[in-house]
Amino acid sequence: MNDQMSVAVVGLIFAVISIVVPLAGAVVAAVFIRRRGRNARLAMAGCLVAALGPLILGLTVGLGSDAIYRDFGIAASVGAQMAISATFSLTGLGLVLAGALAAPVASMPPVPPPVAGEGEQPVFMPPVADAAGPA
Repeated sequence: MNDQMSVAVVGLIFAVISIVVPLAGAVVAAVFIRRRGRNARLAMAGCLVAALGPLILGLTVGLGSDAIYRDFGIAASVGAQMAISATFSLTGLGLVLAGALAAPVASMPPVPPPVAGEGEQPVFMPPVADAAGPA
């Protein structure tokens, strides 16, 4: 393998890792949505946004880099691409940190199943008026 091919393979490996790891984080956050609520939703959104940065950078470089480099110059084009990618990555990181550091939201206590033969309702629910009540 020549040097140029080695650099391309290493770049591809880093691109795949920088997309797959946030997607795995989004899956883990989705699993915890029921337990963690808003915090897990923030973390999942952050992971998805963070995965978009390298994806957009890779698509931009892969599809239109020659035309962009020719029209704007290499330095300006690379700088703009990195700024867009960094914006997605930092926004995603901010959302993940907001989900991790936000105060947990108190969830409702679970409703116990009704016991057979008991017509009594749980204490925390308002009583329901009988339809066949006193006339």
